[in-house]
Amino acid sequence: MVDVAGEAAARSADHPSDAEVELLWAGASTAPDVRRVAAAARDARLEYVLDVADRQRVGPLLLRSLGSAGVDVETLRSDAIGRAQLWGAHAKLALPAAATAALQPLNEAGLRPLVLKGLALVDRYPAPGLRPMDDIDLLLPREVIRPAAKVLLGAGWRQISHQQPDPGYDVALRHPSAPGVPLELHYELARWQERTNDIDARRVWAARTPLEVFGRPAWGLPPELELVTLIAHAAKRFHLFRRLLWSVDFAVVAATPGFDWDAVARIAADARCRVATAIGLRLARRVGATVPDDLLELPPFIVRSGALAALLDPTRPFSVHGSQRWLGYVLADDVVGKIRLAGGDLLRPPRGEPRRQVAASIARALQRVAPLVARAGLRPRRDV
Repeated sequence: MVDVAGEAAARSADHPSDAEVELLWAGASTAPDVRRVAAAARDARLEYVLDVADRQRVGPLLLRSLGSAGVDVETLRSDAIGRAQLWGAHAKLALPAAATAALQPLNEAGLRPLVLKGLALVDRYPAPGLRPMDDIDLLLPREVIRPAAKVLLGAGWRQISHQQPDPGYDVALRHPSAPGVPLELHYELARWQERTNDIDARRVWAARTPLEVFGRPAWGLPPELELVTLIAHAAKRFHLFRRLLWSVDFAVVAATPGFDWDAVARIAADARCRVATAIGLRLARRVGATVPDDLLELPPFIVRSGALAALLDPTRPFSVHGSQRWLGYVLADDVVGKIRLAGGDLLRPPRGEPRRQVAASIARALQRVAPLVARAGLRPRRDV
């Protein structure tokens, strides 16, 4: 029997109303425009938008925005409300316990790590729990990873298997004091065959600056490099900016006092990460970031092709469909990055596909990308 109601619900979920799209983007902000939030909430299915926000890890932010706008959420039936409370408890209890259990023994051993992603950002969100975190990420040079892992094992951490295939550039651990917060001890940021830019472990380690996390010394990054590094992570071909929370992260970093946008432009150009940076900053602007127009410019041949339209579609967070892998080729600034992706796909076929099938997929992807590469010298423009 055909589930007509279920099919109708699925179609509706892929086609949210304008008010629902507006509410999600306006509410997923650390400094929301409460008038926009209140106006959009009047015409939106609140439970539906909350469920989408929860999936996108911005449920706590949306609930905070609705409360600030005077929207009553007490009568709503959404699991996102309960999960937001859990994220708050997680941030107050489990996260500090895990961070302390990792940073203290490493510091005592003279192995101060560089803090990556969420753990470096958590104190810059307005309140605990507004920045959900599935794990914590630390970086150390490759040559000290084994001694560092030994220190952590001696401090009660236990090595665990990755939930997904081993990425090959970190060690995963878990501590009994915070079993819900695994640690990924990195010695690189990406496998060589998936890195289409020059943002790597050596670059970020060389630029490290002092940071304090939950009262413990650590290393962080200058905000301009941190922003481009976060964008490069979100642009990986198995991420492709699919999580709305990452766009909020970009906006939070960009709000750092004295932020230098000229430095962002230089870093993105030098690291061959200009296309991804433009996409990330366009998304950050939607959640409240103030971004110079010239950093939003995209090569006109990419604009005309429509290749990035799916990434920039404001309804994308509502879709349950995955992104197409070939978009990774479009986000690579140059031919070298595209060739590296193709080589990686052939050497390590995704999902265990036969190499002949992978080669055919690459050929189709290159057919899409080849006209773009041929026009790579054309002047950028900012319209999409």
